[in-house]
Amino acid sequence: MEKPDCDAIEGLSPAIAIEQKGTGRNPRSTVGTVTEIADYLRLLYARVGRPFCFVCGREIAAQTVQQVVDRLTALPSDTRLFLYAPVVRDRKGEHRRELDELRRGGFVRVRVDGTVRELTEDIPLGRTARHTIEVLVDRLVVRPGVDRRLADSLAVAFRHGSGTVLVEASEPGGVAPRALFFSERHACPVCGVSYPELSPRFFSFNSPHGACPACSGLGVQRRFDPGRVVAHPDQPLPAALASGALRALSDLETTIRTLARVRGSARDAPDDQPSAVRGHSRAARAPSARYPLALAARRARGPGGRPPMPHV
Repeated sequence: MEKPDCDAIEGLSPAIAIEQKGTGRNPRSTVGTVTEIADYLRLLYARVGRPFCFVCGREIAAQTVQQVVDRLTALPSDTRLFLYAPVVRDRKGEHRRELDELRRGGFVRVRVDGTVRELTEDIPLGRTARHTIEVLVDRLVVRPGVDRRLADSLAVAFRHGSGTVLVEASEPGGVAPRALFFSERHACPVCGVSYPELSPRFFSFNSPHGACPACSGLGVQRRFDPGRVVAHPDQPLPAALASGALRALSDLETTIRTLARVRGSARDAPDDQPSAVRGHSRAARAPSARYPLALAARRARGPGGRPPMPHV
């Protein structure tokens, strides 16, 4: 609905006007998004919001370079540290100006969308795609006497990262490097938990930065109910399956024979036995077992046959 062309209205109660139209099936469209109230709330939370630590509940405060040095030097000895300064975070564009400024600043490497690249080479970026650029400021090893160099490198990283630093710590014997985020303005003084600067996208369920990672912001999760698929677990296949599952699974006999041959189980084994088809079906859902099963099924059906039971 078009907004009226006026500067102020007095004497009217607050109201929400929504243009009457057919309801859509998009779960991301709500009354808040249609009336743009959600946009104003996101802006309000980002500008006047006060972040608190999710561990201890204390309000997030400023974090000094010395506090970051103390936390990093407390890591186990011989831990390798990679200091990155976030220059671009999930923004569209080619970002040639930012890369040229880093080259003139004397930096050698950057990490673009998770891949470390040399600044001496040409780095083409898609104009319409979102990119994240992090410049590698320094590489250190936690040892006695590294405090001074670490403090200088952190100061440089904070300056180029707009007050934020990303540190990847590879501890001796560790499986994968651990990412540590630090902020000069948004960090817990007790737990050391750091947050990036508040932004409206952090309060949007339609943005990957603010949406719940489990449900992607929809508020619900859809998954199969094994009890509705296997209605009679004490019986062998296909009698153990519900009638609806039997109608949905075409050519079930070929699939059962292929599954039994690949997994070495009996076709008439009840579902509650340890060596039953149910246990093998769980293993067949693994990536290492899905492709041999589909390949064997295609061979059983001949060339041109479609893979049976695509959900397995």
